[in-house]
Amino acid sequence: SYQVYEFKKNNPKGKTNKAHSEGENNEEIIMKKARFEVYKFAQSGLTNAERQKSQFDLAIKLGAIPRKNKAINYKILKEERQAKRKAENDRVTLLEKNIKPKARRKKKDPKSKLHKKRKVGSGILKTYGKVKR
Repeated sequence: SYQVYEFKKNNPKGKTNKAHSEGENNEEIIMKKARFEVYKFAQSGLTNAERQKSQFDLAIKLGAIPRKNKAINYKILKEERQAKRKAENDRVTLLEKNIKPKARRKKKDPKSKLHKKRKVGSGILKTYGKVKR
């Protein structure tokens, strides 16, 4: 004669949470479906190339691995980058030319006065007159 014991966990909180979470989960699923339907409807108005791109974007959103970038020849890549840099530099120089620099006053340097050459006729005698003996 064997006796079988069954263990049943009495957890009233778990039962209420399941019912509540199922309702939320159901609403969430309905919202996802509605969002997807709207997305599909929006795709119908696009051109073929745009539609394909939007499908790739949707797949990536849903967890697909994005495509790898296409390989570009290094020489061509360098030329493109150089052209971009040149265009950017040209744009910056044009902007600098358009913006006028503010007029600046020249600062009088006390040292520059000392280094100036004096005229032959100028000097102490000129300012005070001739010395008589």
